[in-house]
Amino acid sequence: MKKIIQYIYTSSIIFLLLSPGLALASTFIVCEGTPESPCGFSELMILINGLISFILNFMVLPIATAVLMYAGFLYMTSEGNAGKKGKALGMLRKLLVGLFFCLAAWVIVKIILTTFGYNETLFSPVMNH
Repeated sequence: MKKIIQYIYTSSIIFLLLSPGLALASTFIVCEGTPESPCGFSELMILINGLISFILNFMVLPIATAVLMYAGFLYMTSEGNAGKKGKALGMLRKLLVGLFFCLAAWVIVKIILTTFGYNETLFSPVMNH
């Protein structure tokens, strides 16, 4: 029963963190794909821009913030307990590695697109709204 309550609690927190971004999900598709208005490379890049911005801003950053707060809480309440302190530092280390790979993937995609000559405004990991 305790695991079910934890699952419901975690799911509701994740839903609340992601719900503002779900309203933006409808803005990803900018092309109708009809014969009169076919989709091209530019529309594909707009779609990728929207997806990466959505994932970084509304999934990765809120979850990373929650994990950082939880790791800080564990570290502060460890009271000299080496196990809790080690768990908190391990969580922080994994969080930093995960954030590094998320941002590195963004940089790699940006470099590849620039190399192939895509000169339009590229996406950034932070929204400009």
